[in-house]
Amino acid sequence: MEHTDRLEEIDKEQREKEAQNNDVDDAKVFAETVYEAATPPKGEPAIPLLSQEEIEDEEPPRINMTAVVCTAIVAVCATIILCVAQPWKNNDEQEPVQVAQVENDDVNQVVKETLKPNDTKPVEAVKKEEPVKKVEPAKEEPKKEPSKAAESTLPVIKVTKTGTQNPYNNVRLIDASSRLLTKNEVSQMTKQELSLARNAIYARHGYQYKNAELSEFFGRQPWFKPTDVKMEDIPFTKIELDNIRLIKAQEKN
Repeated sequence: MEHTDRLEEIDKEQREKEAQNNDVDDAKVFAETVYEAATPPKGEPAIPLLSQEEIEDEEPPRINMTAVVCTAIVAVCATIILCVAQPWKNNDEQEPVQVAQVENDDVNQVVKETLKPNDTKPVEAVKKEEPVKKVEPAKEEPKKEPSKAAESTLPVIKVTKTGTQNPYNNVRLIDASSRLLTKNEVSQMTKQELSLARNAIYARHGYQYKNAELSEFFGRQPWFKPTDVKMEDIPFTKIELDNIRLIKAQEKN
């Protein structure tokens, strides 16, 4: 029993030693790794390791003002160059127009050389100038008086002359009983025609005149039938009444 216990103790001690040896080897390997990482290669300066406090105390990087100023100057110069180059571009676009003008001048020169020596006028003046026609004022045509032909639309009654020097023998007898006359027609009638047309309406109803000339004139007409009717008792038609009013108004004018 004692022998077994002794073997166990020896075995335990042996395992503890092995464990210690393994720990030492692992620690040795770790230390070598850290050393290699911290040691720079040959020929390169060693980079000092800074602590956290040293890193916090380090000053922030300064701005290079020279570089900023140079960049601003370059930007301003580029802007000025673009502004100045714009008119050059416009001048380049107008060059074809100038060339076309030069070509036209050459053509004009050739045309001038082909003209006769006596032709001293420029090319644009070769065309003959047309004389300016004077516009004469229009002559006013004399107003034509209304002719008898224009009055042919008036209804006329054929009359029988008395054979004496009765003034009504040479006057037209307008029929104012058959249709309504117009103001235009009445305005073209003479004073004697108006009087004879109005009295002819009375004569158609048999009215007897006290005037010797009218009595003689209507007494020679075949359609006149004298009666004892008074002026206020004559049964005028609407056409006759309208024509009487129209003729009387024209006689007053």
